[in-house]
Amino acid sequence: MSEIFSELIERKDPLLIYVADPMCSWCHAYAPVYQRIREGFLADYADRMASKSSFVVTGGLAPDSDEPMPEEQQQYIRGIWQKIEATTGTRFNYDFWEQCVPRRSTWPACRAVIAARAQGLELEMLTAIQQDYYQQAKNPSDWPVLEDCARSVPTMDIAQFIREYERIHREQVLEREVEFIRRLGVQGFPTLIIKQKGSWSALPVDYLSAESALEAIGKLIT
Repeated sequence: MSEIFSELIERKDPLLIYVADPMCSWCHAYAPVYQRIREGFLADYADRMASKSSFVVTGGLAPDSDEPMPEEQQQYIRGIWQKIEATTGTRFNYDFWEQCVPRRSTWPACRAVIAARAQGLELEMLTAIQQDYYQQAKNPSDWPVLEDCARSVPTMDIAQFIREYERIHREQVLEREVEFIRRLGVQGFPTLIIKQKGSWSALPVDYLSAESALEAIGKLIT
């Protein structure tokens, strides 16, 4: 069973669960909208929350691999970036494709987000990875990049982060987390879920506005 699943299933107060992969380009486009949803949720329902009530759960989009990404796949992903730019206005740094050796491997970045969760900094780590990947043209499939991301997060205890990362890899924590989200019925990223009183409800995902998700949250909780 996933480590986080045990906590989430036992909680009775309203919980906002964000299922994302750090190297999912649509998740990067959704980041500012999710921030508004999270802020609204925490502000509107603070009186009903016992403790931390928003969680990032990692998607595990692509398993570990040392193989370079085939050119055809690179072109496909570049096309997705272009579609996202046209749809949402989110910008990407295409220097990544010239300066890095792309690998279809998002699990290292997912482990880094889980490792930061032990310090309550998983969202900050997710944001740091997305910024390095999509804006600075760095490759978060590589450990040195992930370590630099962790060092860029204020208050991050780097020694603890490294220990957690190694434990998560050794104990296959990510693999259990991926199984957990499959049990929830999640089929794509990003996905937003509200859990309340044992009920798990998916929220609408709008890349341009937080309103539909906040309205749905209000109806579910009231």
